[in-house]
Amino acid sequence: MKIKDIFSKLENVKPGFIKSSLRRMTSDINGLGGATMEEQIIVNFNQKNKNHKLINMKMLENIDLDYDFGSFATDLQDLQIKTKKTFTKTSAADFLLFEKNKDVYKLVDCVSLKTSLTDNKHVPCFFHNDAKGEIYDAFTKQTNSLTSDFCSVIMGVKRENKVKLFYFEGKLNKFFEGAYIVKENKHKDLMVGYKKGEEVICDHAFKLINKNAKTGNQSTSYRRGLQITCKKTKKVNFFDVLDSMVSLGILENILEFEIDSNAVKKELRKQFLL
Repeated sequence: MKIKDIFSKLENVKPGFIKSSLRRMTSDINGLGGATMEEQIIVNFNQKNKNHKLINMKMLENIDLDYDFGSFATDLQDLQIKTKKTFTKTSAADFLLFEKNKDVYKLVDCVSLKTSLTDNKHVPCFFHNDAKGEIYDAFTKQTNSLTSDFCSVIMGVKRENKVKLFYFEGKLNKFFEGAYIVKENKHKDLMVGYKKGEEVICDHAFKLINKNAKTGNQSTSYRRGLQITCKKTKKVNFFDVLDSMVSLGILENILEFEIDSNAVKKELRKQFLL
């Protein structure tokens, strides 16, 4: 079993997105929707499974269990160090799957989970923080790092009532295959598109931030290094970009569904006795 398999099943994922939508109707706290969704997915899965357990990094740091990190890391401290590095198979990993054997929890899979839950189709979906600009350098200089270990990524994207989940697995050379620079600003931030041969498939796919520029492009949640983007026009939908990456074999669309906002509002009234 892999985390991809868990997120490919509607019954594992949809309740989390519904609860997230409900929480976003009661609070304007940034990040609350994503946190609620993650927690609900973990609870739902763990309730139904005895031999496998989902744990996120924050839980891992606060729940004292007998862990076996296998080939991923020697211990928790080593895992924490590796998650902060760019070119490791645990890079930015925050969702972990453990196989439970009696009282021992053995790590069998991990992913970096990225969520983008909004009604604004132009909000980017962050793929990787790239804190030290290593991905930027690997792309611009075409270094051997493009074939180094890299994390698997699941992106949960909600725009209005529609939800799609996408999965990336492999080296970064897979992500950048067919990529070309569309434009470069004065700080050398790059807007990148995709071609298939000479045919332009998407001329506005992702943005790479130059973290070496002296412009305040530090590693904050607002200046993450690799961002999947969307043209700010009415003709282009955010899913168009992701779907084009699926057509090129870069991403895999593992699940999609819609949320009934009227049903969520009814549940909201019920919960608050209105």
